[in-house]
Amino acid sequence: MYDEVIDVAADDVRPAGWVRTVLGDGQVQYLLTGVVVPAVRGGDSDWRKVTIRATIPYPDLAAGQRFTATQWAPSVSVAALAVETGDAPAGWAIDEFALTGTNAPHDSVMLEVKAACRHGAAFLLRLSYSIVIVGSYA
Repeated sequence: MYDEVIDVAADDVRPAGWVRTVLGDGQVQYLLTGVVVPAVRGGDSDWRKVTIRATIPYPDLAAGQRFTATQWAPSVSVAALAVETGDAPAGWAIDEFALTGTNAPHDSVMLEVKAACRHGAAFLLRLSYSIVIVGSYA
């Protein structure tokens, strides 16, 4: 159903802001926000269902440093819509999203979004994200 995978290029992941907070138990909490630009064109006669993957780096890690997440709460929403013609029905959807590779030390998180776009003249241009992550440095 979501056979097509779109890996978003690093230049098309646009971090907007971040906050790092040291918690009372010594763990660290990050809030990462930004926009991903997948530029998905809709299917001609039906929904085009794709998996969009974007790598979001932790913004302040020293060279060689890694972070291991123990808790996370991502949120993703459609941030831009476009239709070349208004006569035919078009649609955009975020069906589900998750972070992958969170249980091991990494210098970034992988955001994975299952999305759909309908109509050959419709585009899913941008997704906004907000991710809260708690963990510790490895």
